[in-house]
Parts: sequence; C-alpha cells; structure tokens
Amino acid sequence: MWNVETKEEYPFYRLKKNAAAIVGITFAPDDTWVSFRGLHQFHLAHGEFMKDGRPTDWGHGVGAGKQGGLHPLAIAPDGETYAMRSIFNKKNIVEVAIYEFARKTGKSPNRTQSRCSTDPAEAECAAFSPDGKLLATGNSDKSVRLWDPATGKEVAVLNGHGDTITAMEFSPDGKTLATGSQDKTLKLWNVADRSATASLGGKSAIRCIAFAKDGNSIASGDDEGNLCIWNVKDATLETSLNDG
Repeated sequence: MWNVETKEEYPFYRLKKNAAAIVGITFAPDDTWVSFRGLHQFHLAHGEFMKDGRPTDWGHGVGAGKQGGLHPLAIAPDGETYAMRSIFNKKNIVEVAIYEFARKTGKSPNRTQSRCSTDPAEAECAAFSPDGKLLATGNSDKSVRLWDPATGKEVAVLNGHGDTITAMEFSPDGKTLATGSQDKTLKLWNVADRSATASLGGKSAIRCIAFAKDGNSIASGDDEGNLCIWNVKDATLETSLNDG
C-alpha cells in the first residue's frame, strides 16, 4: 500500500503462502477498511486509516461461504454485500451475502441474504448497480441477467451476445450497463428499457471493463493485450493501445 502523495510505502496485510490467488480488491465507501478476494474465499482486511492513509490496527477475517465451486464475483457499493458463485444442491447459484467483519476476532460472520439461480448456466462475472438495487450477472449461456439482490428474483434477461459473458460494469449514473464477451464484442445496454444501444467490435475476447468517472468513456481490455477506450455517447473507438 502506498501514499499517493508522498509515495511512501506502508506494510500491507500478507496472506498465508497457501492462500488462493487474489483476484480483486476494493476499499469500503468510507475508506476505513479494504476487502481483497481470493479465488475460493473472501479475505477481509480491516484497519483504521490515519489521515495520511497509513493503515493501523489490522484485523483479518475469511468469509466462509458454501463449499464447492465458490468464486467471488462482485462487491456492492455499501462495501458489505457480496455476490459469489457457488454450488448449492448441485445447482449453480449466485449467493448475495452480507459480510459483517468481526474486528480483532479473526472471524467473519456472514448470512446469506438471497440466492439467484443461474442453473444450468454458470455466472462468470457480476456487477452491482451504483444504488445497489440491481445485480447483473454475465453467464456461460451467453445471457446477461438482472436480479433484485434483496430477494434473488430475476428481473430481466438480456440476449444478444454470441458467447460467454466475461466482463460487465454499470455506468456511474446506473443508466447504462456495459458487457464484454468471448464473442469479441462490447455491448451497451439501456438499463431502464433493457435494450441494447450499441455493439462495439473488438479484436479478441473482452476480459475487463471500466467506466470513466464521468461516464462518457469506457475502457476494455482483451485477450490480445489491447486496451481500447470507447466514446459511450457516439459508440466510437477513441484510441487503442497494446503492450507492443
């Protein structure tokens, strides 16, 4: 962990050598704690941060979920609600759980809030809307599904991709959902009427997506190492970069 102004490095929490690979990291909305996710479990690191950003008083907990195929997918804006894929009664389930970090105890109690069944498809990625009232999942059956995370009820199914959905993100205002797929396309969806507003052609499978804070641009990364910046309003490519 680094102080971005002074460039001073602070000791960060170290996982055990046999821990799962870290696949994501997110600060809580109030910046008082950080969550980092492993491939088969959640690791929650908590600390009171000083004004200069220095972490103090670290605690740690592991989020215990259903065993078998546990895979972290997304963290809600509240910093306490998680969506994760698991196997429940031999069905593919996205569990939406509340994780309450137990400070200094080394434990992280949780309770399942709802379950969204994507069976027989597997949820490969997920994203919460900025207000936390919608959960989108990208699935192996080429579908994008919208859920009410409080109840687990399916709200809508968005079809149009030709292969597995591999990345997704809501725009900052929550009005647009961007999805990337192994079919090499990036699609933009109007969340209100569930319609596709644009289909942007890439060079290879899309693996990650990020909106700019103003929502006017979106970046996508693909299998060939291309970083593309797209204009959301005009649905045009602004620039393309690669590691070559």
